[in-house]
Amino acid sequence: MERIAVYVLRHQEYKNIAYTELMREQWEKVGVGFFRLSVAELSDSLKTMKTDEVILYDDRLIGPFYSTAKLLHSDETVSSSWWRLAGNAPLIGLRKEVWRREDVQAALQSMDIVSSLTALLGESPELYDTASLSDLTERPMLDEPFKMVENGCPFFEHEVFHRDYDEVIISNLGHQGKLLYNWLCQHAEEWMGPIWDFLLSNFHQVDIYRNLHLSYVLPSKASDHEKAIRMIRKKGLLLVMHLYYPDKFEESYACAARFPKETDVCITTNTLEKADQIRKKFETLGFNKLDVRVIANRGRDVSSLLVGAVDLLDKHEIVCFFHDKKTLQTKPGSIGLGFADKLIENMFGSADYVLNIVNLFADNERLGMLSPPAPHHSDYYFTQGLDWGPNYELTRDLAERLGFTVPIAPDKMPIAPLGTCFWFRSKALKPLYDVGWKYEDFPPEPNNVDGTLLHAIERIYPFAAVNAGYYPAYVLTDRWAKVEYSSLRYYVEGYNKVCFKHGIMSYQRNMRNELIRRLR
Repeated sequence: MERIAVYVLRHQEYKNIAYTELMREQWEKVGVGFFRLSVAELSDSLKTMKTDEVILYDDRLIGPFYSTAKLLHSDETVSSSWWRLAGNAPLIGLRKEVWRREDVQAALQSMDIVSSLTALLGESPELYDTASLSDLTERPMLDEPFKMVENGCPFFEHEVFHRDYDEVIISNLGHQGKLLYNWLCQHAEEWMGPIWDFLLSNFHQVDIYRNLHLSYVLPSKASDHEKAIRMIRKKGLLLVMHLYYPDKFEESYACAARFPKETDVCITTNTLEKADQIRKKFETLGFNKLDVRVIANRGRDVSSLLVGAVDLLDKHEIVCFFHDKKTLQTKPGSIGLGFADKLIENMFGSADYVLNIVNLFADNERLGMLSPPAPHHSDYYFTQGLDWGPNYELTRDLAERLGFTVPIAPDKMPIAPLGTCFWFRSKALKPLYDVGWKYEDFPPEPNNVDGTLLHAIERIYPFAAVNAGYYPAYVLTDRWAKVEYSSLRYYVEGYNKVCFKHGIMSYQRNMRNELIRRLR
């Protein structure tokens, strides 16, 4: 039987769908032609097709990423006038006596093709039985995608990787996207690059982050030393530090001491006197290269990286950026000190932890940057939900000025390095540091605590990475993960107890909506 597969573009705004070339290759391997058409083109194209059967699926689906035997050779596909993949998944097969009907072609314009065709043609065979999952969900392709793939279904809905997280945790534990992602990495690796390009070009980074759980908890002890050192010797590791406070030099020295001797180090400061102190102290660590530079006292840590050390970035695959942190506006001082401790622990937890981060970059080629999680203790609690602060419009305008085309929205938080200490792959931030920044681009001192270009750049880093085709993520030591979990769990318990006391009891979204209603 001669067949043609047609991939129907319903969402023309989707960018970078290069994975359709892999679709073409998969279909052509089994002798099936492949076309990519818009909905507007579909009707006219069907009229000219002389094939026995048309397999139609739309741009909610990705695949086939492995065997299509069941689609092509099962009794249902050979003997039925029409069949469907699974449930209401937008993939169907139509024999020529069916698709030539005008009422059928009208039904193909519907977003819910399966329901529309069922109303016209009656029930159809389902190639991948979802009856066994009926007690679990009415939407198996979204709520149980891993089970579907394990059962042989060679397609998935890409929404699994960027769903509204409210919808995810209503239907299951929230782990299905990650399970499917891990399966694809092991069994369909060639698809992952084009899929990452598609996801990063079209969907908000925070939705991808949540569905794929892009927070890495790394051990403070165990490490594959030899692998990390090979990576550093081959690709290069650069540690950039901006040191301003002499009373913090000792602490910064202890952080740098956790890096292997093969590291290149660049330290910036604002006076010759400080530079001499730093050089004498850090020379004792015996790094591959040590470069101490005096830079203008304008732009703080941001200009240190984007101006002071910018000539070194392209020469190294992995870069770690740190600045000595004092948060002088918080009282008592222990609040600001806690922020600095969180940054230091999750940037440099131990010598092994540093090598574990290098290995994480080696193992995840689309990983663009790693940041410690934002503080949320005491005065910093507002960062949980108010991540933008007064900086959204500044960041959006900067993204437009830099020509970034990735999604950005005020209700979608950036996976940003609040505190401006982070690790990154140099290629990921190239769209930002290649623009030719100058010290004069930054506001002179004294500076506002928030709402400046410096704070916009702090939030633009992950958008630069996404625009370059890399994803941002958070990283924690195993020790700090315990603190993080305890604190976040405590916050949730506190709010729930208050809500329960006032008769607000349901699952999270309903409780939130009821609270909003009462507060109006």
